[in-house]
Amino acid sequence: MNFGRSIHSLLMSASDPKRTSPPSLMEVPMRYRPMCAVLLAAFSIWGASACASEPERSKVTVDFLYEACAAVGQTARGMIPYFDCRSYVYGVLDSYLAMQAGLPAPQVACFPPAITPEEVLDIGRGPLAGRGTEIAAPALIDELRKAYPCKR
Repeated sequence: MNFGRSIHSLLMSASDPKRTSPPSLMEVPMRYRPMCAVLLAAFSIWGASACASEPERSKVTVDFLYEACAAVGQTARGMIPYFDCRSYVYGVLDSYLAMQAGLPAPQVACFPPAITPEEVLDIGRGPLAGRGTEIAAPALIDELRKAYPCKR
């Protein structure tokens, strides 16, 4: 029961508005420090194991992109949990525009600035059908380059 009171008083002192720093281990009575050390170690190990179980980064393939875009809002448990099709396409477009100035002329696409993700996906829907295992971002840019070549 004393341990509970000590922790309670420690937490209450932490919420003191005059306090400028968080409570330290030194404020815990000596007899409770080993228990605090064990709890700290247990939570550290648990946290490390939770981070270690993070899945490996998945690549967004053409097949995955079009499958995920066909089931909008239903990707909570897919290969990439909570994948958002529109955000992915916006990211591809924004990244391309950021590096477009440094590309050689044959690699530049001149698509309209107000192009929507749906328009980009429609442009690639037919031509990309046979390129299912390729990474989606460069495949989409290839199709945009064909659909919107720059005038020379």
